Amino acid sequence: MVAERDRLIDRGLTVVTGVTALLLVLFAFFGVQRRWLPPELGLLIAVVCFTAGGIRLARLPYARRVDAALEGQFRTQDTARPDLAALGAFSRRPAPRVAAVVFGLVIAALLGWPAGMQRLQAMVTTGLTALAAPLLVAATSMAVLYCLVVLIGPWGAIRLGGPDATPGYTLPSYLALVFTAGIAAGIVLWGPAEALVHTQRPPPHAGVAPGTTPAAVTGVATSFIHWGITAWAAYAAISVPLAYAVFNRDAPLRLASAVVPDAPAAAPVARLVDGVGLLAIIGGIATSLALVADQFVRGAAVSFGIGGSPVDRAVVVAAILLVATVTAVTGVHRGVRRLAAVTVAVFALVWAVVLTLGPTGEMLSLAGAGTLEYLRTLPAASVRTDGAWVLAWPVYNWAWWFSWAPFAGVFTAAISRGRTLRAVVAASVLATAGVTVVWFAVMGPAAIVTLGDVPVGAAAVVGFELLGALPAGGLLSVALLALIMLFMITSADAAALVLATVDPQTDAATVPTAVVGWAVLLAVVTIAVAVTGGAATLQALTVMTGVPIAAVALVAMGSSVVWWRRREGSERSLVRAVLERLPRVPTYHDLYR
Repeated sequence: MVAERDRLIDRGLTVVTGVTALLLVLFAFFGVQRRWLPPELGLLIAVVCFTAGGIRLARLPYARRVDAALEGQFRTQDTARPDLAALGAFSRRPAPRVAAVVFGLVIAALLGWPAGMQRLQAMVTTGLTALAAPLLVAATSMAVLYCLVVLIGPWGAIRLGGPDATPGYTLPSYLALVFTAGIAAGIVLWGPAEALVHTQRPPPHAGVAPGTTPAAVTGVATSFIHWGITAWAAYAAISVPLAYAVFNRDAPLRLASAVVPDAPAAAPVARLVDGVGLLAIIGGIATSLALVADQFVRGAAVSFGIGGSPVDRAVVVAAILLVATVTAVTGVHRGVRRLAAVTVAVFALVWAVVLTLGPTGEMLSLAGAGTLEYLRTLPAASVRTDGAWVLAWPVYNWAWWFSWAPFAGVFTAAISRGRTLRAVVAASVLATAGVTVVWFAVMGPAAIVTLGDVPVGAAAVVGFELLGALPAGGLLSVALLALIMLFMITSADAAALVLATVDPQTDAATVPTAVVGWAVLLAVVTIAVAVTGGAATLQALTVMTGVPIAAVALVAMGSSVVWWRRREGSERSLVRAVLERLPRVPTYHDLYR
């Protein structure tokens, strides 16, 4: 009775905290808009309230344990707390020191050699993508075929952890965790912007005039290609082999286990693969956080007149990483899972409101035509490697998705114990890509119909311009700002857990301390990049890691197929499983036997 009363009190306090924080956020934004508050004070109040609400939700006690979910991975005990005195020992570990040196050199170059770094960015964007285009296109195409084989073939019935293993999370929680960790806030930025950009500047190979209806259809279809099944399959190319190696071959949870599951941690190949993955995780999260901070302050400036100084960006980054650190320390089963559920709820709410308040008929018509065009052009788009536009858009996007694959793949693998390989692919590719395409199918056409004649300036503010043109635009803009922060929190907390777990010197007792240490490193790198304005350059450098990760993914997929062919099992293909469930039709011999 006492425990139940305490839980009710905690939940009541959480509701009160959430409502109070929401009211203060609304007061802050609309107070600045009506000149009741100075812009900087309004932004500070809003960010503090977001932070307080997120931390309160993350620290809410949970009613039931899910300790069997990961068998020690990605969990922190209720009694475990970060040992601040141990942070000194953490900073002397090889992995954090190497990461600090590498990104310290990058930041120093951004400060002392800005023109040279911009040239390097241009060289990477054009030269490296041109050289690596065949590899990246081959890797994405093979990833799609690999997922199809797992989905419909007999290997898809293999259960991670053995025949008797059970999932540690419900299916809705699992889907929310996989989706929110892997997509980040890019979906909020490019959902309304990408289709509009391609409508006004369509791909040269499409052969359509800018600003026309065929260009709009091409724009919607192009956004589906860049964010649909092909993109999400890049994550599965890492997560599926890694999950099998971890839960069915007793390999450690690290990126190298997808390729060399039996190699010791000190093996050169394992250290190389893990090192590239670690740098890709830090670079990808830091870049996304810096870009999201810019989008947040730009959106606040467009919607409410709140300033967009480098200090504002630093405040936003610090708030996101503070909440992410707290949620990561509480564990996947508490803070991470709850924030993921809230993110999905806000995501669905914004989508439903735009669908309802926007030009619904025109949006759905354009989305339907775009879907048909997507299905028609997907095979050719999946193998196209020539042309400046192809290198700047799809090939660059494939490299960016693969640069995130170490983080998203490791996280998805770690929470997949107890599920079949078919269920992992269905959740991490089909479901996530479906939700992504549904979002783009509403936000993209809505922006085209509403803002079609307005030249696209900064992609970061297209969503705010769209919502500002709808009824209750101010409230929708607040929801979009909250959604931006939530998506980055759910990616950053998962990244901190991944970084802490893949470090071979981290054990279950020191996970909270390692989470704090990696979060501090992420904060320093991100704030430095945001203040110096070097997010685009760091993004280009991070994309460089996507090329070797694509090669790792090809080897991982091939290795897993070899493992499965050698094992003995009686798993059924999806086709056979469906046929066996169908009612049997009596034959002539059955009737007259």
